[in-house]
Amino acid sequence: MKKKLFVLLAALMTTVTSTWAADTTRPTFNGDVTVSNITETGLTLSWNPATDDVTPQEELEYLVQKRERFQVDWITQVPFTANLTSYTATNLVSGTNYEFCITVRDAAGNETYKYVEASPIYIVSINDYGVTFAGVAYGSIMIKPNQTLIINGGDFFEAGTVKIGANETGSVLTLTLDNATISTPSYMESLIKCDGSITNRMPLVVLEVNGNCTFNAAGSHGIDVSMANLLIRGSGTLNINATTHDIFCGLQGVVTIGDNVTIHCSSAVGSNMDGKNGESLIIGEHAYLTVKRAIERLQTLTLNDDIRVLRPTGASVGQAASGYAVLHNGKAANNIVIGETYRGEAAVDAIENETQTTGQHYTLDGRRVEGVPSRKGVYIVNGKKTVIM
Repeated sequence: MKKKLFVLLAALMTTVTSTWAADTTRPTFNGDVTVSNITETGLTLSWNPATDDVTPQEELEYLVQKRERFQVDWITQVPFTANLTSYTATNLVSGTNYEFCITVRDAAGNETYKYVEASPIYIVSINDYGVTFAGVAYGSIMIKPNQTLIINGGDFFEAGTVKIGANETGSVLTLTLDNATISTPSYMESLIKCDGSITNRMPLVVLEVNGNCTFNAAGSHGIDVSMANLLIRGSGTLNINATTHDIFCGLQGVVTIGDNVTIHCSSAVGSNMDGKNGESLIIGEHAYLTVKRAIERLQTLTLNDDIRVLRPTGASVGQAASGYAVLHNGKAANNIVIGETYRGEAAVDAIENETQTTGQHYTLDGRRVEGVPSRKGVYIVNGKKTVIM
């Protein structure tokens, strides 16, 4: 009898052991992890129960871990717990991106992972981007995603409306000008200043121009950008009147003039440095830019297709008062990048503003053109570079 009982127990143990030993299949997640109830400091993760080929669904265990994005170590939020299908995160930091890992484990120790990125509502202020507008940082104004606030007021706003807003993730700050006229006194160095060194990051700021807008800056700069990216866009016209630079590109300052926007500058555009510090100006397709004095001392000047570089009427020719370029080694920039239409034309600072119809025309690579070119572009006429419109 004892022998039979021993054999029976041994057989049972062998069966159980072989069952678990044979279970090498991972559990299966059904669907994605859903993020909901997002607030400024918290959010909720939820998921459908996983399934397994051996372990009952209600016995599957879940582990929840969290870390800030780009960090290495995971921090356990909930240890392995059976039949867990949701988790509420609290005490999160506004503006911080988090990664969550949900691990499901069966009785044999097989695991499956599910990752999700989530962030609390990004509450920002204009100062979070290192932006000063008309002398005020507006640090006390908190902006929720997709929220727009009218901020014009005070002695410097003469006409129109100025609004400030942030996108859904808070990664982009937008200043919208609607027929706005703003004038700042000489003790203010810049009317708009974007300084990424304040935030230790390269913020993206958008200046949306609608209607006819004017910046009158009695100080040095109309727009000053350092360690930041500024995109000027819209269907309107922006007139900038400053003492030294209407648009100043400082250390790692990148200014992009978007498609279709028109900007008239009464002084210079560029930098006062050596053009080796990431100072960049990008002019988009169909953008219209006039600069009365110079485009100067940039590391990179990028001209997209169909860009026409003209010397404004009345601008003198010379190193210090060139119509649209020079001041740094005879070039507007150390690296001039031109779109497919005019690729390869490196000396933008020698283009004339008149369309010449007399004299022999040559292409920039020296080929003779019979008559007046029918294709618009830049040609050599009487020893000078000339724009044919």
